[in-house]
Amino acid sequence: MMQIHPDINCEKVDILSYSYGKVEKMVSHIYLKWIHTFPTLYHSIYKNSVYKNIEENKRYRLYEWLFLSFMKKLLEEKQPDLIVCTHALPTYMLNYMKKRK
Repeated sequence: MMQIHPDINCEKVDILSYSYGKVEKMVSHIYLKWIHTFPTLYHSIYKNSVYKNIEENKRYRLYEWLFLSFMKKLLEEKQPDLIVCTHALPTYMLNYMKKRK
């Protein structure tokens, strides 16, 4: 995008790192280790939490509690014109916020 339009300012922000700083490395390491060590368990949990009853509007209150205030702060700081999410967590947070104006 920036090669086509050099006047565009793009930033990559990892919400976990933005929210909890150095803890992000530890959490990511544990998460990846868990997936590598127990792939079947990970798949089962993921499948049951995400794909079970897909028609329902689900709330992930733990994620809301952990990240919502940081997402609000980030949006206030950056005031972006466009947001592209590459992970489900920030997508969920932004959709949650949009629904509540």
